[in-house]
Amino acid sequence: SLADVSQDVLLLVGEACSDPLAPMALAHLAATSCQILTVLRPKLNELRDFGAELRAICSKECFGTRASSLAEVEVLDWGKRGLALTEITALGRLLRSVVLPRLRSLGLRSTQIDDQGCAALVQGLDKWTLANLTRLALGGNQIGDEGMTAFSTALSSGALASLIHLMLNNNQISDVGMIAFADAIKPNPSIPMGALASLKALDLYQNQIGV
Repeated sequence: SLADVSQDVLLLVGEACSDPLAPMALAHLAATSCQILTVLRPKLNELRDFGAELRAICSKECFGTRASSLAEVEVLDWGKRGLALTEITALGRLLRSVVLPRLRSLGLRSTQIDDQGCAALVQGLDKWTLANLTRLALGGNQIGDEGMTAFSTALSSGALASLIHLMLNNNQISDVGMIAFADAIKPNPSIPMGALASLKALDLYQNQIGV
């Protein structure tokens, strides 16, 4: 039984069950015995806090999507809602830790994302979590070269390979950021067609490119 395994193994099992969209899996596991509950209590508390953050973020989402329904949605939009860095960070954690197989459009225009927020949003993105995302709107923010460089690093891993429409208009990106972007999407041995092979529309209007 699980009660007989080591604490390290319990923590690994607990990590595998720590799905913020299905928190009861970890709760049921922890309830198996007092020993397991003691080991997994920190993860339970972490999952509870993360769930509260997700519910707060979803309360601002334009379509009123519930946190429990995130795995089923095709469109998420926080356009013009204004998100604090803590909220952007929690959203980034969601995007890199939970597979959202049906998500096709993510709207974050005019949400006050700056360089730090952009880095928090895309850090650690995996090519599997947003495999079907075709539209990403990041226009009207305060993303500069540091944020664009962080974004480009995520692109180079193949994390957003299905993008067709990418909006980065009305930001503060200059030539430095665009050089990082161009380098990131070049074909390479691991991504022969380049990181954005499906891209058809790229909006960079009103940045600092070439200034």
